[in-house]
Amino acid sequence: LQAFAYSKNLKTVNLPNSLIIIEERAFNTCDSMESITIPSNVATIGFGAFTSEYLKTVYCKATTPPTVEEYIFGEKNLKKITIPATIENIPESNPFAALLFLEEIVVSEDNENYAVDDGVLYTKDMKTLICYPMMKKGDVFKIPDTVETLGIASLYSTQLKEIKIPESIKTLNRHCFSFNEKLEKIDMSNTKLTDIPPMCFAECRALTEVAFSPDTINLELGAFMNCASLKNVTLPEKLDFIGQSAFQGTAISEIVIPKSVTKINYSAIGYDEDENVIPGTIVEANRKDGLL
Repeated sequence: LQAFAYSKNLKTVNLPNSLIIIEERAFNTCDSMESITIPSNVATIGFGAFTSEYLKTVYCKATTPPTVEEYIFGEKNLKKITIPATIENIPESNPFAALLFLEEIVVSEDNENYAVDDGVLYTKDMKTLICYPMMKKGDVFKIPDTVETLGIASLYSTQLKEIKIPESIKTLNRHCFSFNEKLEKIDMSNTKLTDIPPMCFAECRALTEVAFSPDTINLELGAFMNCASLKNVTLPEKLDFIGQSAFQGTAISEIVIPKSVTKINYSAIGYDEDENVIPGTIVEANRKDGLL
């Protein structure tokens, strides 16, 4: 582990063709190194392998696609990622989510597993959106009608003010919209989404408008946590579960709980960012069995 970590004066390294594994954080904080070539026999690249501050180019010669773990580049200043034809597997957790300056992703036309549309990464069949680059220019993004799944942190911390969700969307994954600090509104009413996963819209501090799918039954842990501008929300009539901290740190002062709800977890509503009770919050239970 960390074989060359903190070698701040290391500029170049010649890795042998016999190398099979690049371990976790192998080149962490090698701040003088601007490029590196991955030999042809490398089968595994570990967590945070290339988290050096000024690395600009990683060239992969691997003939058999290596297994790539999470956050291999860390919080890099890379602006563009090119994915060659040989790459067969990109983790569902989005290994590019920590690239704070990423503007564009390019995929070889010969890659049989992945594709791009306007710099955004998808599976080849365009059914799963994997990564929308953080610093990609534009205020509005319409998710293609082919997309059914938004991957983990797939639209994490973008520059978008509005994201248009098509009716084709069936599954959201954790953090898929979180930390979009410019996002102002989201409309899921034309979908059949049943679950809003953990931290889905957490830290979307400009968010003021939310329209749920009528089929939504679960709001998971921290779904809208610290959405500081969110004052009003109408919960779907089929809602069954409101998870811990689902609306913690929002500006909601009054909310109606549908009669369908059977469970509400700790600090879900009426608590500030530090889990202190907000005085005067009105939680109205639209039911007769005294759940609240």
